[in-house]
Order: sequence, then structure tokens, then C-alpha cells
Amino acid sequence: MNKSSILRNSIDRRRGQRRANAIKLFWIVVCVGLVMLIVWSMPAKAEDLAIQIHGLSYHSNNTENYNDVNTGIALRWYPAANRYYSIGTLKNSESNTSDYIVAGFEHVVNEYVIIGFAGGFITGYERANLLPIIAPSITLFNRLHFVGTPYPEVAVEVSFDLLRFEI
Repeated sequence: MNKSSILRNSIDRRRGQRRANAIKLFWIVVCVGLVMLIVWSMPAKAEDLAIQIHGLSYHSNNTENYNDVNTGIALRWYPAANRYYSIGTLKNSESNTSDYIVAGFEHVVNEYVIIGFAGGFITGYERANLLPIIAPSITLFNRLHFVGTPYPEVAVEVSFDLLRFEI
């Protein structure tokens, strides 16, 4: 083996280890989020309708050339105090258009922090045209959302509520 193939193998092993660590971290966040929702299952004070703007994302694998500007728009409807449905579209991390629909639950931790969990479907990734999605979230100040996403790699996507209405 020459030096370049040894270096390439070493880099590939490190990438694989980073990917494995990121996947483990994602599932830990998912499990902690589920436990928190079960333990703290109080109804959250919620608005009836919100228009959200998607913005940025941070990917666990910085060596890939992912799109970190994920512009888009979504509509979130709260039929009950701590439950919601959301439908939206955005420019995803692979620079394709993704459409999604999810159902979610939220719990108010305090006046500044809300934790949540959503599940549904998303389109637009190379892996498959339609993918299931499970996404834990943390909302700060009742407007700024940080959502853990599994595609194409573990990432955190940031969005905010532009407008809120009572129906």
C-alpha cells in the first residue's frame, strides 16, 4: 500500500466513525424527547395557526457539500392544545425541493422552552422519492424552532414563526 491509499483509508474510517456518532446522537435526542413528552404530558398553550419560514441548517458531516440555506415556508395548524399538523415546502440539504407533512406533539417546559416530536413524510431526497421522517424539536420563545432531521445526514434545521393567527 502506498501513502495515498493509507491516508484515504484513514479518512474513510474517520468519516464512518463521525457518521456513526452522529446517528447515535440523533437517536439519543429522539429517545430523550420521547421520554420527556411521556413524563411531562401537560397540555401546551398553543396558537391556532402559524406561518413558518425555514432558514438554515447545520449538518453533522461537515465534509459533505450540503446546502445549509434551506429556505421555505410552512403552515402549522393546532387542532388541540398540544398537538399540531404541519405542511410545508423547502429547499433541502441536497439542493432539491422537499415537500412534507407531519403530525406533532408539544410540551411547554416553561415560558421560554417547548419540546416536541413530529412524525410524517418528506419528499425530494436522492435516497427515495418519499421518506418517513421522525423529528424531535426544541422551540425557544414560542417562535424559534430547532428541529433534528435525519436526511440526508443528521442535521439541525432552524425555522421561525413569521405570523400567528387565531382561527
